[in-house]
Amino acid sequence: MKKPGETSHVKLSKNLSLPIRKVTTILDILEKSRLIFSVKPHIKSANSFIRKPWKYYFISSSIVHSLRSFLGLHKEEGKGLLLETAIASYLFKIANKNDLSVKLKYDSSKNGNVDFLFVNTLGKITPIECGFGKKTSQVKKAMKKYNSQFGFIITDANKITITDNIIKIPYHILLSF
Repeated sequence: MKKPGETSHVKLSKNLSLPIRKVTTILDILEKSRLIFSVKPHIKSANSFIRKPWKYYFISSSIVHSLRSFLGLHKEEGKGLLLETAIASYLFKIANKNDLSVKLKYDSSKNGNVDFLFVNTLGKITPIECGFGKKTSQVKKAMKKYNSQFGFIITDANKITITDNIIKIPYHILLSF
């Protein structure tokens, strides 16, 4: 019912009346079963990593859709969440291919600019934003912040465009693979 990253282990523990250790174990089992996956924060120090929550996504947006329908949640309100889940899953699968050396992260700064970051073994970062009607400003900020050569926007555009090294991709192209 909440966007990934909006619910911490502590909140889940309170809402489910379970010890935090049990919540952590359940999430770990769900990850190992590949029902969900986590996207870890991109941080600069180990202390920050401990304090920043991981974002959890279902491996398939159809699971989110089914759960939201079962709970009677409005479809229109959840379109952005479904798209983010579908794109996160797609990017997760790309990042976990054996022949690629990239990690999928999220921007954990207070004013996080983009939804996702691809970080390669050399530390080069590619910002990725997804959603409906997205403009280039968020990606431009992230490109400047991370000194990125280019960035991506995955949105409801009609065609692939490149402006100022920002590649705008219609989401239906990625989701058709």
